Amino acid sequence: MILYRGPSRLPGHAPILVIVAGLDGTARNSKTGPGLAQLYVIPEPTTTHPTPASAARAGHDAAACGGCGLRGLFRPAPTAAEPAAVERVPGTRSCYVHLGQGPHIVAEAWKRGIYEDHTRASAATLTELFSGHGVRLGAYGDPAAIPPRIIRAILAEAAYWTGYTHSPELAPHLKPYVMASAHAPAHAAKLQARGWRTFRIAPKGDVARMRGEALCPASKEAGKKTTCDRCQACDGKLKGRKANIMIPLHAGARAAIRFAGVMGL
Repeated sequence: MILYRGPSRLPGHAPILVIVAGLDGTARNSKTGPGLAQLYVIPEPTTTHPTPASAARAGHDAAACGGCGLRGLFRPAPTAAEPAAVERVPGTRSCYVHLGQGPHIVAEAWKRGIYEDHTRASAATLTELFSGHGVRLGAYGDPAAIPPRIIRAILAEAAYWTGYTHSPELAPHLKPYVMASAHAPAHAAKLQARGWRTFRIAPKGDVARMRGEALCPASKEAGKKTTCDRCQACDGKLKGRKANIMIPLHAGARAAIRFAGVMGL
């Protein structure tokens, strides 16, 4: 179902879609488990950028992902039609989300009109729809892009949730609900000092932990002891959890090299 269609809360305020899939418990993700409904935040498709992948190449994914460094590096695009246009530098994107899979499927389904439209639903209706369910706030995209009223409504009676933001400075209202994403120990420490619980992405294969930090138990490095829908640790501060979480980058070798280069590691 589609929960929101309108301007992003992230800089630029470009149009986004907020769509949930798997609310019936049929989500297919071996790491997160079937219990987590998958919330997607995608740039609204246009004739110029009809897919999430094409939007990402042109930097339009900022509406969904903000300033996340995993988007890659960008440079001015050589086009006279759009003087301020940018393009991604080839080989610099290190995000583990495969844009040709989940985000693409969701975008194409939206174009075909198969999703129920709940964009005008009341807060009470959204709360009822998500009551008792698990929710992953961002199978793709940052919950900071979503209007706070929608976040509060869907989590009011949700059984549990997970979520991460790369824009904590723009979304302090998310501190009770999600983890702040960090890419280095110093970055994590800075966010923790500001009251956030953090989810730190380390270079591939690096399992060294900071004080007060736990290795993600759903990770390969931890032996995949559980799934996110069973663990439920990445849910901000509302429930009183204190531990911060870390995970080595779960991407291929090329993406690991891109990650280290973009992050200066």
